[in-house]
Amino acid sequence: MTLLSEVIAKIKELKAVYGYDYNFLNVYGIADFRRNEFVFLAKKAVREVIKEHEDELDRLKKNILVQKCMKAIMKLWTNPELYSTLEQIVEQAYEYAKN
Repeated sequence: MTLLSEVIAKIKELKAVYGYDYNFLNVYGIADFRRNEFVFLAKKAVREVIKEHEDELDRLKKNILVQKCMKAIMKLWTNPELYSTLEQIVEQAYEYAKN
């Protein structure tokens, strides 16, 4: 299981806990709520996954991995067809950040 797929699985888990209920009358605001929810869950999921792998990562290179992972997740929101390319970029950053 790659790091990006772990983050996506963690987002699915967190959505069950922190997910919004969209049963309200203002239908135009739902898109903003969904994007804000996704950003919140993605940041929390990246933090939790990095915390799980923290013992194998270099302390100074961990920030690069977090940045690449967040950039990949945010690009997947608009361009899901880039999954394999972004997965390779995150895996390269993960190998670089390993001790």
